[in-house]
Amino acid sequence: MAITANLTGTGVPPVTASQIIGTVNTGTSGAGTTHADAALLPMQAIHDIETAANNSGVILPPGNGSGASMGPGDSMVIYNGDSNTLLLYPPSGGSLNSGTATTGTVSIATHTSVTAISIDGSNFIVQGPSS
Repeated sequence: MAITANLTGTGVPPVTASQIIGTVNTGTSGAGTTHADAALLPMQAIHDIETAANNSGVILPPGNGSGASMGPGDSMVIYNGDSNTLLLYPPSGGSLNSGTATTGTVSIATHTSVTAISIDGSNFIVQGPSS
């Protein structure tokens, strides 16, 4: 993985370098207890979820069925920094690890992370957890 300072050192503008590397989202909290009321993750490369009620969840974009989706091979890292289990949901109609469409989840234990890799924008391979 590249480092922003290395890219800017080659002449890539700082804003462009940040977009190439990926930005960190710290503003999303786990929400709800089902796919219908979980929090939608924004299109950012890394998510640091520090607030999550037990078994609350987050949805990979476009969790509401509209908006930008991840392309094949795109990935996101989701870290659960809370002391409660966080649930990860696929976008509407999609699946995680060939599980149940929309409602299938992956549990992210406390202080661990998973990497969600897009197969086609709706279906994902989820690797992890790792600490």
